[in-house]
Formats: sequence, structure tokens, C-alpha cells
Amino acid sequence: MDLAELGTIQVAEAPLHLIEFDPSEELLWTGSQAGMVCAHHMPSGDIHVAFAGGSPSVGLFPYPYGLVTLNYDSVRFYSKGGCLQARLEAPCVFCATPH
Repeated sequence: MDLAELGTIQVAEAPLHLIEFDPSEELLWTGSQAGMVCAHHMPSGDIHVAFAGGSPSVGLFPYPYGLVTLNYDSVRFYSKGGCLQARLEAPCVFCATPH
């Protein structure tokens, strides 16, 4: 079976270090080491949305209504259009003592 290239993902500024498939749409979410988050239409690879996600993300978690990013200092909830919907920042997120 021969393989064919259907599309490519263009990286502008920094290497990608996170990639996750969207469970409800044909999107591929990527996170760069510079803190950029992008959604790409599949299979073409065209950019659906790109936005600065703050500090570099250490986790991307797509869900049917958007994306959750886990950063070193926060957890952020974005719509699929890239609008920040909610943000929980340290020390609230990573408290050593219960409240």
C-alpha cells in the first residue's frame, strides 16, 4: 500500500511538543514550546485557529466544547474559536494545603 501526503502542518516559531486529536471534530490541536496553541483542520492541515496560550502548555485536553490547557502555573479553558473562557492560576490550582 502506498502512502500519500494529504496535508502538512506549518510550524512558524517554535517546535511542537504537544499534539492531540479533537474527539468531536476533524481538528488536530498542537502546542508549541513558545506557548502558541493551534487547531488544524484535518486532513488538509489548514489552520482553524491560533492563539497565545500564555506560558508553554504541558497538556492539551480537547473536549466537545473547546480545549483545556494545563500550563506550569494555570489551567485554562478555551472555546474552539480560541476565546479564553476561564482560568485557574497558582496557587489556587496547585495548593499544598486543602481549603
